[in-house]
Amino acid sequence: MNHQEQMNTPQNILETNIRRIIENFQTGEKYEMQGGKDMVFTDEDIKKIAEICSQENKYNLLFKDMLQGKPYTEEDARKFVNWVKEGWDKQSHYVFFLRKPDGDIVGCIDIKGKEGEVGYWADENYSGFMTNAAKELSSIAREGGFEKLFAWVRAINDKSIGVLERAGYEKVLEEEKEGKGLSFQYEKQLK
Repeated sequence: MNHQEQMNTPQNILETNIRRIIENFQTGEKYEMQGGKDMVFTDEDIKKIAEICSQENKYNLLFKDMLQGKPYTEEDARKFVNWVKEGWDKQSHYVFFLRKPDGDIVGCIDIKGKEGEVGYWADENYSGFMTNAAKELSSIAREGGFEKLFAWVRAINDKSIGVLERAGYEKVLEEEKEGKGLSFQYEKQLK
């Protein structure tokens, strides 16, 4: 592994069970942001993930093409949870879940690859926390040695664009993506 790869691999965050508190800026409610490395997922968690990922806007933007129009099921949620664990084990992607004080999952945010691609989704019944989660993810990534993060977002996804811009990302590229229309790449320098 060369020096650049070492710089971009968050070695130090893999040794601990990351837990951070995220404030919902609308309600003041505190959510827990926890790395999926050591999480134990209950049947309720699996049901909640499937429910969130089946919400119409989320499904259409993120999962419809991947699932070839088939519904997002609890089996898909179990595969996702296995992917989460595998990512931490192989140090290839790092997924964090956001939970309300009662323990319910309300969102997810991740860093994929050494390049630092960010992705996220949130329960449409809750708002006001993803920008703070994206800011906290930037802090975790900086501590882990990432020099920048980036995200792709469809031009029609105003909510996601707002999250990125409020979290300090800048639009650096516009590209027509096959089957997805106009998409923007946003980037945030961490060093």
